[in-house]
Amino acid sequence: MKENETIPFIQDLKDEFHSSADFQYRKFICDGKVLHLCYLDTMVDSDDVQTHLLQKIIYNPKEDKVESTVLQTMELHSKEDCIQAIIDGNVAIIYGEKGIAFSTPQKIDRSIEESSSERVIAGTHDSFVESLKTNTTLIRKRIRSKELVIKNMTLGSQFPTTLSLLYINTLIPKNMIEKLEKKLKTLESKPYVESIQVHTLLE
Repeated sequence: MKENETIPFIQDLKDEFHSSADFQYRKFICDGKVLHLCYLDTMVDSDDVQTHLLQKIIYNPKEDKVESTVLQTMELHSKEDCIQAIIDGNVAIIYGEKGIAFSTPQKIDRSIEESSSERVIAGTHDSFVESLKTNTTLIRKRIRSKELVIKNMTLGSQFPTTLSLLYINTLIPKNMIEKLEKKLKTLESKPYVESIQVHTLLE
């Protein structure tokens, strides 16, 4: 991957994550070097990226290397390395033919507890909470795959509500997703949307 091929490489990376809503990308310049930053905001604390990580990044032109003044890093040598690092909850910084990953884990809004209404004998005991971001983070942590797609929709004309549609890209036919999205969009004109409306609509 040559320097002028970085953008197509980034587009390939976006395509690998199927343009999932939690895949984040931005380009910035550090000491005259163009760097490309990629991460999943369900796995990474975006505030830490903006306020702490970027301030600790330096570019060493003599060795053509991105380094950190504080954070531990991991070198990335291929697109597959980048994908795995991002899935594992790291921030990937790509430049030229190289990449580097930093760990900045997502902070959970409040502690995750076992469900009091549904007891689980085998498997995870984590239960969903009020925060949609926290819930999607829990799913990302359980299903660490680039095939997990998250699509966000805003429904309700007077009192907008954000809804996330999650699916495994390799398991769900595209036409089924299109039908689901079409059904859900019929709720856009409703003043507000409740879970029972979504449940009834998709029955």
